[in-house]
Amino acid sequence: MISITQERKTIAINKELAEKLANIAKKEGVTLFSLINEALEATIYCHEEKLGKCSEVINNYENLMIARDVNMIFIPLKLGNLVHNWAFKTEGKERILELYFNYGKWIASYSKVRFPEEELNKIEIVSKDIFWHGTEVKLNKIPNLNNPKEIELRIFGKTLNKEYIECISKIYEGILNEFNFKKLESDISEGICFLKFKKLV
Repeated sequence: MISITQERKTIAINKELAEKLANIAKKEGVTLFSLINEALEATIYCHEEKLGKCSEVINNYENLMIARDVNMIFIPLKLGNLVHNWAFKTEGKERILELYFNYGKWIASYSKVRFPEEELNKIEIVSKDIFWHGTEVKLNKIPNLNNPKEIELRIFGKTLNKEYIECISKIYEGILNEFNFKKLESDISEGICFLKFKKLV
């Protein structure tokens, strides 16, 4: 309930939330009034700047911090294509893909430790926020999300060259390998990747 007069607005909030806010205000040494106004200002800012809901902005930020924690860096797309093409020629394709595969296994181990209740699901959620150049990563879990027996991985990135998309797919292959999934099918071309995995018993 919101009651509005010329001089003051009264906002009714959930009792549990009010208690949490009061505790935060006390811990931070600020008034409850200023803390609530700060939260409202953030909501208004997200709306006015068309950033989405505050919860979405926070989730996006958290996912970017996870990407930082796993030592992921962001580089211009053209440079990424060039670097992967050059790396294949100078270091050898097998060596580069092995490094990406092992990096994927490390990410999976990190997820198991940090998100023991979510693990693979958290990796899928973070994936949606780390590709900024029109690349999509989709995991189709069969027969259900919580206990998949098979996983189909699709990567779409029309601006990615084949070398770059092969490296991205190798990361996910390493991740799924760590979660005890074996690769059954692989079809990779310029800008498109399809991989199918089966859970080992």
